[in-house]
Amino acid sequence: MVLAFVALRLYATLGADIGRSGDTPGYFELGLWGARRFPVMTSLYTLVDAPRAIVTIQAVVGAACWATAAVVVGALVGRGWISLGLIAAVLGLGLTTPITRFDSALVSESIAISLAVLLTALLLRLSCHPSRRGAIAVLVVVLLWTFTRQSNPMIVLLVAALVLIVPGALRPRRFSLRFTGALAVIACAGLVLASSNTVVQEVNTAQVLQRRIIGEAHEAWFIERGMPATGQEILRTPPASRRGSRSLLRDDPEFRRWLHEDGMRVYAQFLVTHPAYVITTPVEDAYPVKSFLTGTDGSVRYGGTRTVVPRPIEALYWPRTARELALAALVAIPLSLAGVVICLRRRRVPEVGPMALCLLAVAAANVLVVTHTAGATYPRLLTAAGASGRVAWLVIVAGAFALRAERDRRLVAEPAAQGA
Repeated sequence: MVLAFVALRLYATLGADIGRSGDTPGYFELGLWGARRFPVMTSLYTLVDAPRAIVTIQAVVGAACWATAAVVVGALVGRGWISLGLIAAVLGLGLTTPITRFDSALVSESIAISLAVLLTALLLRLSCHPSRRGAIAVLVVVLLWTFTRQSNPMIVLLVAALVLIVPGALRPRRFSLRFTGALAVIACAGLVLASSNTVVQEVNTAQVLQRRIIGEAHEAWFIERGMPATGQEILRTPPASRRGSRSLLRDDPEFRRWLHEDGMRVYAQFLVTHPAYVITTPVEDAYPVKSFLTGTDGSVRYGGTRTVVPRPIEALYWPRTARELALAALVAIPLSLAGVVICLRRRRVPEVGPMALCLLAVAAANVLVVTHTAGATYPRLLTAAGASGRVAWLVIVAGAFALRAERDRRLVAEPAAQGA
């Protein structure tokens, strides 16, 4: 099964058209302090410096990470059909086009998604089998993933907080404290490095303001705190060459100066003082939530890919239409409810359950983070969270059914033992 997955994963993208975005040139600029992009990606891109070789490496890394993750989580729910079903489900997710298309794109998503899924699997294993070697393996992957994208340190910090707070996520307590402390150190180092170059954050803040603030009720709040009052005029009369741009505000010298000096601080203050806005925006602006559910589609082409999973099956992972969403819900909701009923009847949760719930919560929280820190390309930015969240959910459901299988085996074994 695993070998077939590797072959299909490589077949999906090797030799396919290479995708590029406006971010691509930044990945070929090697640097650390003050660099626009984080060092994991810039090191790979500048050292290899050949687009076809880079996308080949991304495909190989993706195949290796997904195959490892599937085997690791499969072992957490015992043996038999439940384990094989979980492995097949995770490998199937890794063959869907919203995942494979990034292997052939010169952006950070392929490596970020692959490492996120591997990290999810290793964290779940660590929760069931805590050990120093396991913790070191997780921390190595965390280090690589943190320094892949500027937004990742915030997610690592959230993981550390939830693992520390949620009962049973990681035991014993002293081990949990040391591990989450190491996560926090890595996350803080990433945040410090991200602060050395704020160009990406400034662009994202400008896009958010352009998308949701300028011309809306909250614009006056920003103007009172120094934002130029020319935002609507800038958007109303853009240069002909820039019509449709998502960075019109940053093109204006006065607005760019304000963004660099005060804009991000004022925007952060706005988010802290307007919690209702923070919570309701992903619902009112349906694009982020939709992106989390559907992933990238044919209209957002970051890289070429061959379809290896039939669309009816892929739709269960990434539903695009209302009909597909309803069908996916008809599968996911009964499975989730069945898992809850099994846990209630058994009066316990799977050993992997608390950590899996933490990671599922992190994936959902990532929708909030991306909604308020990016103004566009949500399908691209939320694919990693969507993939890791789906893996966590699959493990929760499989773990619950493993509890029932364990009970059934015990019921069969007891009469046999009595007869002997």
